[in-house]
Amino acid sequence: MTSHIKGPDGSSSTQILLKDILYLETKQLCFFDRKIYSLYVYIKDKKDQYFHLFVYNEPTDVKLAYKQLSATLAAGLEEDHVVEFSSVVVA
Repeated sequence: MTSHIKGPDGSSSTQILLKDILYLETKQLCFFDRKIYSLYVYIKDKKDQYFHLFVYNEPTDVKLAYKQLSATLAAGLEEDHVVEFSSVVVA
């Protein structure tokens, strides 16, 4: 089964196995007069750890993605459950 989460506008599709997600983190970065909102999804891979970075232009978008992903993690779904980030969300 797959959960769909809206990724940043114009982004390609990214699929992550739910069981591989270690933790989430959000950050706001400022560049001169521009603010960007980032969602870091930390992943375990055998002995290593890395992250997927999703950069949003609106704070509401990153908050929604964080909320949806947190709820999916808390739901206790199957080990092979996949989370797909895509700029086009299929209902």
